[in-house]
Parts: sequence; C-alpha cells; structure tokens
Amino acid sequence: MNREPVDAYGEVFLRLPFLRALRAWAPNAKVSIIPGLGGKNLWEGLIHPITRELVDEVIRDEMPSPKLRKFDWVFDMEGDALNSFRLRPLATKKFHTVALKGFLNLPNFPRYHGKHITKRYLGALKQATGMPNPPAWPYPFPAEYRKAVDHLLPSGSVYVGFAPGAGVQSTGKCWPIKRYVEVARLQIEAGRTPVVFLSMGEAGWDEHFADLPGVIFPLSENAKLEGSVPSDPVLSAALGERLHAAVTNCNGTGHMLAFGGAPVITLFGPSSPAKFSPHARDFIHLTPPDPRMRRIEGIEVPRVTEAIEAIIGRCGPIRA
Repeated sequence: MNREPVDAYGEVFLRLPFLRALRAWAPNAKVSIIPGLGGKNLWEGLIHPITRELVDEVIRDEMPSPKLRKFDWVFDMEGDALNSFRLRPLATKKFHTVALKGFLNLPNFPRYHGKHITKRYLGALKQATGMPNPPAWPYPFPAEYRKAVDHLLPSGSVYVGFAPGAGVQSTGKCWPIKRYVEVARLQIEAGRTPVVFLSMGEAGWDEHFADLPGVIFPLSENAKLEGSVPSDPVLSAALGERLHAAVTNCNGTGHMLAFGGAPVITLFGPSSPAKFSPHARDFIHLTPPDPRMRRIEGIEVPRVTEAIEAIIGRCGPIRA
C-alpha cells in the first residue's frame, strides 16, 4: 500500500519482485494493492500482462476505511510513520511496515533492510513470513512476448543494450548521447550488436546512431509488425533476457531490462545508487569521479567499456 502516487515505470518495476515473491508465498491469496492515491494507474494498463498474475485488485480512489473493509495481512511499503498508524487497523492478523526502520513492527524484532526499494520490500516480506524469497529470474513472460523477442533478437549474436533517455530529461540524469554512440561503435568493432531502446519522448534520437551499421531499435521495429505486442514496457523487460549487457541512465528502461534478467550497467548523476539501482542479476553502477559534483558528464567512455567487458565476462544472458 502506498499513499503517494507510484506512477513511474521504474518505480513500478522495482516493486514487482516483492509481488512475485508474495504470490509464491501465498499462491491462493487475494492480493489487493493501493498503488498511490491520485496517481496515474499503470497496474491495469501496459504492464497488465505481468501484473495480472500477481495482483487481483487495484484500489484506485481512496484509502479503505477499517469500518468498511479489513484484510488478513497488510504490508505498508511507503515508509511514512503517520500513514502506518492509519493503515494498521486494516489488518486482522498481521501488519508489517518499513517505516522507522522497522520499529513500528514491535513486538516483532525490528530490522532495517536498507534504502534500496526492492531489497527493502523483499527483506520485509522474508521477515514477516519467515520464508526465503524465490528466484527472480527467469520471469515467465507470456508466449506472445517470447515470440516477439525471438523475432526481434534472434539467437546467435552477442547483444548489448543501450537506454540513453530518461523520463524527465531535464534532471541531469542523461549521459551525453554522443558518448552512447561512441560506446555502441566500439561494441560493433568488437563483433557485438547494439540494441537501442528509445521511448516516445525520444523520437529522432535514432538519427544519432545512423552511421553505425547493424544497430537494432527493437521497439520501433516491433511497432511496424502487424499484430505485434505493445512496444513497451513489457516487451522491453522480455528483451532483457537476450542481452549480454545493458548500459542505461537511471531510468525506467533500466529497471525493465533488469526485471527481464539483463546484466545492467547504470550511469548515475544526481540520483542515488543506494536507493534506485536496478534489481538485477548482475549489476555495476558508475558515478562521477567527484561525488560532490554529481554531474553525469564526469563519467568517461573507457570506464563504461571496461564495465561492459567485466559484466559480459562473468554473466551471460538468461536466454541465448
């Protein structure tokens, strides 16, 4: 349950491993979520092919009143102490919150599970249930998405993904596009295939890669196919299974690719790796040499290429 809107794809994908673990622990339970009051609702929209197996009900409009409705278990994932007190009466059997580093769960032993959203949620679930979290990868994507992946990224190549955009590009989270192009060129010289993920807000960015042979733009290619699946965000997540590495800004696409199983290299400027790094099978985060500046332009191309070599050397794709 979240009182504040959770309306960004990255935020949603960081919560999905918790819901998958919850479903594995209680496969027959009715799972209801409050994704954020007043926020645009993504859960029954484009990510529904994933969430339909995890969530039975989305409570859209208001916080339930304990006089009108009760739940056996309530997990409060917002971390706001005052809101936790408001939610506690909804639970008839067990209430668990991440607020105040777990001290509101007394008399149960309080535990702090860290800043990272996914690790905090999974830690809270493990503490509450006493059960280990199930493996996060591979994810059972619907057959139509697996078919699309096989068409867009056929077996036999070494694919390196790139996500050069960000939901809000004015926040300083975007590494210079010319450097993405340079890294992609170096991957082609190494015999690999760059796979570039561009959202609707990044129309025309493909022109930056126009001089590079063999670059794949899977979302736009998929949109041209008759009867294709939606081009985002579930397709991006499913394509993550085929990537040997992915280089991204701190953005929603990075979280999608990580959810699908891609080894991810995330470039951080103003945002915090401790809180917003992807929940990935393998992960490297790069920050500017001077952390006080927090300017993503401080990350140089050689550091990124070295990270690609390191992550490819130790971790292959989920599905080759």
